Amino acid sequence: MLLLSIAILVLAAGATIYWLGRSPSPKVQVPVSGADGVAVDAVLTNLCSATSARISLNIPVGMPRLTLPLDPFTKALEAILELYCRRNGNAPFLVAMGKGPVSLEVVFADAAADLRDDERKIFLDWSQTEVAARQGVDLRLKGSYDFFLAMGGKMDVEARLEGGLCLRCRLPLSLGKKA
Repeated sequence: MLLLSIAILVLAAGATIYWLGRSPSPKVQVPVSGADGVAVDAVLTNLCSATSARISLNIPVGMPRLTLPLDPFTKALEAILELYCRRNGNAPFLVAMGKGPVSLEVVFADAAADLRDDERKIFLDWSQTEVAARQGVDLRLKGSYDFFLAMGGKMDVEARLEGGLCLRCRLPLSLGKKA
């Protein structure tokens, strides 16, 4: 119900929203890179449509292309997507994109079980091995974290007020094609 409310609010704001997963139609792959950089929105759309999870995908029109290595970026997003698929089982979750004044942000949010405060504090602390809340994708999530840091971005995790987990991945817009 919460995701439906979010979807209605987003639609009212004029954004594009897609419901993906469990579709009998063949998956369509959107071209993701070219001379003008990587289309982050296309990478995200392709990854989300390739899974059987129920995902509410919210991507505004006109997202900028960024100059970054496609394969490591795809692997970074795959690990986060796998975490959310494991956390949510058959329950839907939200994947959204947005652009601020200095960064492009990809947000993963769900209404699955909350993390305890002690779990959330160590969720992105890689000196803590095998954190149960990471659903067994510890090494791949560390790779995601390292990728975003290497690109000048960051990755944060927080509890949602309505319950669940919100993971934000930011990349600087300075990675965009220079005019």
